[in-house]
Amino acid sequence: MIDEFEVGFDGQRIWYPIRDKHGVLVNVRKYNRHPSPGFRKIYSTKGMGSPSRLYPLAVLGKQSEFVIVTEGEADALSAIALGFVSVIGTNGASGVPKGPELEPLRGRDVVLAFDGDGAGRKAGNSWSTRLAGVASSIRSIDLGDGTDLNDICKTPGGAAKLSQLIAGAGATGAPATGNRRAVSELLRVALRRVQDDGEGRNETGFWLACQLRDERYAKTEASEVLHTYQEAVEGDRDAPYTRAESDSSLEQAYSGEARQPSGAGVGVKEERFSDSPLSRYVADRLRGEYAFVSELGSGGDWLRNTGKVWRPTTRSHLTLVVQDELDRLFEVERAAGASPGQIMKLLSKTKIASVRDLLTGLLEESISLWDNYPDHLNCQNGVLHLPTGKLEPHGNFRWTMIAPINYVKGARLSMWDHVLEAIPEDIRRHMQLVFGQAITGYPPTDDKGNFLEGGGENGKSTLLDAITTSLGYSQDEGSPAYAGDLPEKVLFAPTGAPPVEKMRLRGKRLVMHEELPEGEIPMKRLKDLLGTQRMSGRAHYKQGESWEASHTLFITTNHRPLVTDTTHAVWRRLRLVVFPYKFVRHPNRRTNERRARDGLREHFRTVPEPAVLAWLVEGARAWYDNGKKMPEEPDRLRESWEAWRMESDDMLRFLSDHFTFKPGAIVLEGHVWAALTEWADNNSRRKWSRKDYAAALTSHDTARAHHVLKARKRLTPEVAAKVTYPARKVGPHIRHPQEKTPTNPNVFVGLAWREAPTDEE
Repeated sequence: MIDEFEVGFDGQRIWYPIRDKHGVLVNVRKYNRHPSPGFRKIYSTKGMGSPSRLYPLAVLGKQSEFVIVTEGEADALSAIALGFVSVIGTNGASGVPKGPELEPLRGRDVVLAFDGDGAGRKAGNSWSTRLAGVASSIRSIDLGDGTDLNDICKTPGGAAKLSQLIAGAGATGAPATGNRRAVSELLRVALRRVQDDGEGRNETGFWLACQLRDERYAKTEASEVLHTYQEAVEGDRDAPYTRAESDSSLEQAYSGEARQPSGAGVGVKEERFSDSPLSRYVADRLRGEYAFVSELGSGGDWLRNTGKVWRPTTRSHLTLVVQDELDRLFEVERAAGASPGQIMKLLSKTKIASVRDLLTGLLEESISLWDNYPDHLNCQNGVLHLPTGKLEPHGNFRWTMIAPINYVKGARLSMWDHVLEAIPEDIRRHMQLVFGQAITGYPPTDDKGNFLEGGGENGKSTLLDAITTSLGYSQDEGSPAYAGDLPEKVLFAPTGAPPVEKMRLRGKRLVMHEELPEGEIPMKRLKDLLGTQRMSGRAHYKQGESWEASHTLFITTNHRPLVTDTTHAVWRRLRLVVFPYKFVRHPNRRTNERRARDGLREHFRTVPEPAVLAWLVEGARAWYDNGKKMPEEPDRLRESWEAWRMESDDMLRFLSDHFTFKPGAIVLEGHVWAALTEWADNNSRRKWSRKDYAAALTSHDTARAHHVLKARKRLTPEVAAKVTYPARKVGPHIRHPQEKTPTNPNVFVGLAWREAPTDEE
């Protein structure tokens, strides 16, 4: 028992860990049987006491005839040890959980077993009121004055005694004495009159007191009920409804003679047609067909299940749906002989609107329940399991995205084959895996973003148009699709700009940005998009949120992007795919020119093709077959990347032009600085400060790979023999050998000048 519920003891206090329905630790209750004066027996972890929750929640997964709700952790665990299912509320006996925290008890038969004192009886009334409309039935057992459930369980034959008490308790609605109406029923009607029908609290309190009197409840029993009612409606209006007012209603009612009871059936039919039970009835009928998702849009949005995919729907549409449900219920009740005066309310505009508004909370669900299937792709003819290529029924999934076409295994199209000719043949298969991985719900395992480079009429845009059109493409945040744009603001917005545009990436698989502007790539922002497991953003007028990254990035450009960052962390994230061919219409084609076909791009911009989708799926399956990782890059891609880095990386170019890497070799820092300054001037490259360049040199991954470091060396004859000097035709003026040289200069160890002359020269 202790291990099952993780009960702990620190030498003074017993610890009860509280977990939510997902198993996440949300509170720790600490119980001290003998607290110091002025201290309570039990405390929640600071800041984690609210809301009140059911504990231990896990036991409610067991099938049982009834659930015992009791007062303290020891009471519940003692009952569980005897084979019963028992829970408590974690904010004390009267701290009844609300809303979703009480849902695990929906439809269950509940037994209330609170301590046999005034506080326990008051707690029982509070729970009975709150469970009305949630539990299938409610029974209360009398434990006796000064007795708690733990006392019963610890006695010999405790299980049998507890079972006997439960068997003798009447359920809600059954007469407690003769035909007496249950307290919970009377309370429900009173609360409905105030909260739904707008009746006065004083008038309703007096009505409740009269009903209790007429049902022959003792005045002391009625007092507890009136106090529960007073607490429930105290803050419903501007002026508080006080304990003194409820006591006055009680005294006034019990000063008169009791009348004939109104009967258990009176008010029950009215109760069925109040807003709360009606909204639950409609919610049960619409669950699985409609859902409210607060993360969508500025104020949340309704989704409707169309069979293949869930689509946004309007509040006006939902109003018509609720109206249809209440119209149907009206006909059923009329056929069953219900009073026209009661059921006519079902057709009122106010009733329809009230029920619709209550559905927001009853049918609210998290956006995380949709599209969270990284190994699947939703198609028109089924849900495709990408690792195996098998189609599964739509009904087993929740999607807001769908490809616009059927998946047809092995589909082929000559027009698509022509588009693929834009990719050089020696990297075509590799790029099929790159695009195939992009249609899964996983970010790239190699963390790479793809830069597609080429001048005009090279086929890269047609290739992307064909892929995004066949996969499903949307530029609108409100229209979910597998493929979409990377907003320019995400890449180029100033630091500190609101992350609203990032929300466009949530759930996306293939994300592209066309025609990168000239200039330096903002690498900090690009790194935030590549190689991260979680993304964060904020919709308009909403709080920030985060989600699992699922996108692969493709950026097209007519020029080679400028990357000034020299670190390995940046360059390992970049892949350059050069589109070397130009598609022309004239017959005299050069080596790098290919024949263009009219109407090709226009076709793939508007017509999704099964052949394109089949090609993508083949690439995805090959990626899965390779262990969900990319194979080694082909030579062409590696050479393009190396040339790009050499062209962009000033420090790498400078090192390659002037030095060789040689263990133990030494060059003077002053010579390196002078050579770098001259090289930057001659090549119109970045100007380094003397303070920064040395750190950039030694931290460069190429220099680090060869263990280059900066140091201060005393030029002993042994050290001086390892020093190399630049040739006079390159770099700075070199002192004459007879000129004085510093005895403790700064040096770089591990570098040697190219074409360095010896001292004898």
